[in-house]
Amino acid sequence: MKKRKIILGIGILSFFTAAALLANAESIPKITNKKQSITTASTVNDINKSGSQHDPVVISRATRALSQPSVEQASIAPEVQKTVAQPPVAKKTTVKPSTAKKITSDSSISTKSKISSSSTTAKATTSSTVNSEEDLFSRLVSAEAAGESFEGKLAVATVIINRVNNPNYPKTISGVILDQSWGYQFTPVADGRINLPATNDSRKAVQMVLSGYRSFGSNILFFINPNTATNSYVTKNKTLYMTIGNHQFYY
Repeated sequence: MKKRKIILGIGILSFFTAAALLANAESIPKITNKKQSITTASTVNDINKSGSQHDPVVISRATRALSQPSVEQASIAPEVQKTVAQPPVAKKTTVKPSTAKKITSDSSISTKSKISSSSTTAKATTSSTVNSEEDLFSRLVSAEAAGESFEGKLAVATVIINRVNNPNYPKTISGVILDQSWGYQFTPVADGRINLPATNDSRKAVQMVLSGYRSFGSNILFFINPNTATNSYVTKNKTLYMTIGNHQFYY
């Protein structure tokens, strides 16, 4: 009799213990899935069906089943972490300093090269023009003052420069020499002697005049050789200033 009472007491105690465990499990925030609920219900049903409410072994198994989380429940946290993954950080594209310097350097070299090339071309063109003007000037003096003294060559060259600096005439040496506004201004241009090479004295005379030498003032703009002249306009309309060799100089 005493043995039965003890077993009955143990069964009742085990029942209330299991009930308390179930109540505690229900009070915890539920993040379990359907599988755990089914497992819990199945365990309680098994206890009721088997009539083993008083069996300590069955109650112990039920307690362990309720206290252990399911495999799916344990894996919820990693799943959530994977879902709330941080977005990938965009890669920054940067230009290395050495590359930037190289680009700048290449650009600078290219620009300098173009400027240098343009400058060289401009200098070459200017130099060619100056040399061409000076050569034309020398050939005219050589043809006009052939047989004249060095002083006579300087005087002819001075008249040419005076015309270049006068507002009534072209502004360049070639413009003055080749001017045909009132017909040919110089006989060698008309008869082709302008194309003959210049003498050394004529070149020296031209260089002196281009450097600033003048045989007379800037108002002397005409000269003729009265022995060979075919036009009397100058002698009739201009004033004689001086005679050097075979040439007369007028203003």
